[in-house]
Amino acid sequence: MQVVVILKGSKYRHDYRERVDFDLPHGILIADRTPVTGAEYLAFLAASAILALTPGPDTFLTLRFGAHHVRDGLVYTVAVALGVMAWRCLP
Repeated sequence: MQVVVILKGSKYRHDYRERVDFDLPHGILIADRTPVTGAEYLAFLAASAILALTPGPDTFLTLRFGAHHVRDGLVYTVAVALGVMAWRCLP
């Protein structure tokens, strides 16, 4: 079985003939490189589309604040956008 070990963004390829059965340190991912079937790929795409289209709590809170006062809705929208940017930029 071919296994890909990803350690801090680098890929090291190893061939293991036995089942890998040990605890991994934090930050190491071992993935089996078996091909994905068409049914698995379609199920993944369907689940991804459902999750992408489902509104989250930010959407409901924006609508709630915006329903009371437009200014409150805009302030909350800017606060959410800044929070997402800060979350993305911080390591």
